[in-house]
Amino acid sequence: MVLKNTGEFGIDTASLMYEIGSLSGKSEPQLGNIAAHNPDLPDTVAPGESLEFRIFATAYEDEALYLVISV
Repeated sequence: MVLKNTGEFGIDTASLMYEIGSLSGKSEPQLGNIAAHNPDLPDTVAPGESLEFRIFATAYEDEALYLVISV
């Protein structure tokens, strides 16, 4: 997944991962998996920068995750 910060302020990456987990219904231990599989995540995403990270499917191969994130 690629997210681009088009706002005027930096985005805290940990807060962003929490919001993604909240939208997808994932629990905090599963959020740790996002960070574990993406060890190079920066602490913040500056305005105009993009953040690329991997989200792993749950038990169902055909399960998709659709997100709308506003900051």
